[in-house]
Amino acid sequence: MKNILFLVTLVILYSCNIEKPETITSKPTNLIASKGTYSNKIIVQWDLMPDANTYQLYRFDPKIGDFTVLSLTSNSTFEDSTFDINAKQYYKVRTYNSETSYSDFSDIMYGYSNLYVGNNPLIETPTHFKVSKGDYENKIVLSWARPPKAQLFQIFKFDQVSNNYILLASTENLMFEDPSKINPYTKVLYKIRVFNTDLEYSSFTETDYGYKCGQTYDLISSFGSRGSGNGQFDFPEHIAIDQLDHIYVSDLGNNNIQKFDKNGTFIEDYYSCNSPRTVLFLPDRVIIAKSYDNMIFEMDYNKQFIREWGSTGVADGQFNFLRQMALDDENNLYVVDAGNNRIQKFDLTGNFILKWGNTGENEGNFVSPCGIAFLNGQILVSSGKRVQFFTKKGVLLKQWNFNNTVYDICVHGNDIYLACESYILKTTENRDIDYRIGEGDFGTVTSMIVDSNNILIANDESNRRISFYKMK
Repeated sequence: MKNILFLVTLVILYSCNIEKPETITSKPTNLIASKGTYSNKIIVQWDLMPDANTYQLYRFDPKIGDFTVLSLTSNSTFEDSTFDINAKQYYKVRTYNSETSYSDFSDIMYGYSNLYVGNNPLIETPTHFKVSKGDYENKIVLSWARPPKAQLFQIFKFDQVSNNYILLASTENLMFEDPSKINPYTKVLYKIRVFNTDLEYSSFTETDYGYKCGQTYDLISSFGSRGSGNGQFDFPEHIAIDQLDHIYVSDLGNNNIQKFDKNGTFIEDYYSCNSPRTVLFLPDRVIIAKSYDNMIFEMDYNKQFIREWGSTGVADGQFNFLRQMALDDENNLYVVDAGNNRIQKFDLTGNFILKWGNTGENEGNFVSPCGIAFLNGQILVSSGKRVQFFTKKGVLLKQWNFNNTVYDICVHGNDIYLACESYILKTTENRDIDYRIGEGDFGTVTSMIVDSNNILIANDESNRRISFYKMK
């Protein structure tokens, strides 16, 4: 009996020795978990241990009240994307080479996503959050107002690679300059929040975007000078192109329209009259607006007279200082009647259809309107420092305001070009980004056109020069 008891005791002791793990004394150190850096994941990291082959990462499960294994990995970094975004997540890690070779657990560390609101709703969200949009050539500037109790702010920036907002910086200031290398006119998204401590922070602001300006177009060539000879100008106001990219310059001072090839080489004195303005090229005819006698002149491509209509006055079909013209998608003609501060609409036989606008700075009215264009069922009209959008029946849709006078409007595809005195502004219908082209090159730019090769051709009235710009 004694021998049996002795054998049983040996077996038990042997079994205990087999199950006892070989403890590695160097447990993982410097465990960290990201806190609000990402919207849909938490990055957990720790130091690599020299005697470790694999690691066991545990996460606390509140449903069972204990830690459970989240991952077995040979790396010292783990991306956790399976968690409750509205709660803190607690982690611990240990070296785990085998069932008999593992270390003690590291210290416990917590992390959370940037959608986690926390337990302190008393701190208000920053107000008046604003991101600069082309105000600076080499930086994007963020600014905001300080809410009560706010001490520190976190700035988050959208990252295209990870498709997430990442923490860019923390600051006590109410202004921040993004130091990142950013290409001109690249749209960048930001949001901010108060973040005093892990337990004391606000909700995020609404997302806003910004961009920096810069030279996106190169000046590739130019032609013209002051004078009355071929290739010279006295008061050039408007330029146009035909189907072959020939360039036509309306010169009010020399009372003529000169024709050039696409490179700016003089071809001919195309048409002479008092104060020529807009030139429109239709498939079967050429239409020219003349402001001296307020007439609209039509001829074929052989310069044979077709008709002339209009006169000076305030009645329907009469004009007082004709400016630009535009066609819609139904071949209706819209004429800027600048002296009468209105727009008139005609069919292509010159029959009056409707008019809109009166004298005034209020929406829907004009003070010396100038440019006009058609885009996606809308009529765009410039008047002073405003561009207004109308339906084809003259109903106001929206208005843009500028710091400079807008002399002309050109539409090419879905792009809108505006002649804004000292530069050309390129934008789109929703106006996400405003490109400034040729800033510093012009005296006064009053007209522009885009040819079939996407070359932007601009008329500098003050310097009597036509310039060509190409996108970089």
